[in-house]
Amino acid sequence: MLQDWFNYSLRDLDLLSKLACENLVQVFISITTLQESIRNKMEPRTATAKKRLEVVEKLSANNILVGVMIAPIIPGLTDHEIPAIIKETAARGALTAGYTIVRLK
Repeated sequence: MLQDWFNYSLRDLDLLSKLACENLVQVFISITTLQESIRNKMEPRTATAKKRLEVVEKLSANNILVGVMIAPIIPGLTDHEIPAIIKETAARGALTAGYTIVRLK
């Protein structure tokens, strides 16, 4: 199933590459956490961070501008991972990052 997600995420690689040549596209991949135990609880049945990082790397290797969306950030649970996620994605070619913080009352 995770391999299917990887292939599905890259199914339009040829089209994205053509658009990237014209500066017409940028792709963002969401990463909530690098910790599998947290991901399994927050986003069960989704692709692992490792698979998402592989997609970032593959897109970047094909000269597609790629960024990461760190979301949702949950204060006290995942907020401390922001620097690590940025470091990991930058090492794989991500050029930008965004985030969404969950506001807990």
